[in-house]
Amino acid sequence: MVDIGQTFYTSWGYDQTNYDFIVVVKVSPTGKTAYCQQAMKECIRHEPQSNVLVPKAEGIGPVFQMKVEGVNLRGTYAKTWGESTSKKFRLDTFYPQKEGDEHWETDSMFGH
Repeated sequence: MVDIGQTFYTSWGYDQTNYDFIVVVKVSPTGKTAYCQQAMKECIRHEPQSNVLVPKAEGIGPVFQMKVEGVNLRGTYAKTWGESTSKKFRLDTFYPQKEGDEHWETDSMFGH
C-alpha cells in the first residue's frame, strides 16, 4: 500500500552514486497508480567524498504517474537535478524510504 506523503528513492550512476527522491501526492482509487513529484533532498552531513542525504516530503516540479508494484514504484520521470546528460527522462524503480535511512551520494567534486 502506498500513502500520500510517502517518500521513495532510487540510485543510479557509473563511477559515482546519485540519488533521486520522489513523494506521493495522490493515489488512484484502485491503488495501482501513484501520482508523484520530485522530492527535495536534504544534506544532513558531509563526509570526505560523499554527501549524506535524506528526502524531504516536499514535492517540486510537475506531477507524474508511477506504477505501484508491490511496495515499490516504477515509471518514467523527468530529471530535474541538473545532470549534464542529454537524456531528460529516466525509467527507474523507486524503493520506500524507511525511517532513519540515509543515502550516501558521491560529492559532485569527485564525480564526472
